[in-house]
Amino acid sequence: MSRNGRSFTSIGSFEKNTTSDAPYKMLYTAPNGQNGTYYFRIKQVYANGYVRYSNTKQVLLGNSVATKFSVYPNPSTGVVGIKFDNNSAGHYSIQIYNTQGQVIVNKTIVVSDSPYVELANLKSGSYWVRLTDEKSQTSCVNQLLIK
Repeated sequence: MSRNGRSFTSIGSFEKNTTSDAPYKMLYTAPNGQNGTYYFRIKQVYANGYVRYSNTKQVLLGNSVATKFSVYPNPSTGVVGIKFDNNSAGHYSIQIYNTQGQVIVNKTIVVSDSPYVELANLKSGSYWVRLTDEKSQTSCVNQLLIK
């Protein structure tokens, strides 16, 4: 990883995968939420010591403005709500889906000061909760388990 495209530092390594054809993946989170341009390349070291570098790729990281939330409590005994993880004032639409894809709950909520909003009382099962910010139209989805 590099900020200038010339001086690189390692952010991780992988051992050779001989049992699967799955692609190699590595997640990267910018330190302290620093956004901007980052450069990445792969250093491949062969058994005989030969080193090869991939082409350098440029990535522009921006600040995430998506509302983050968690379903609380999860798992639950029936009564569930949303706990917002960041500044969350606004209008949101909520859909709760069962495992067959049917909408069980469909409502709009207005959030102002409270980081927690009660949503529903659900029967035992597994659900998906979709929250959509009505202003930006960005969505987040979390899984919910009712005992």
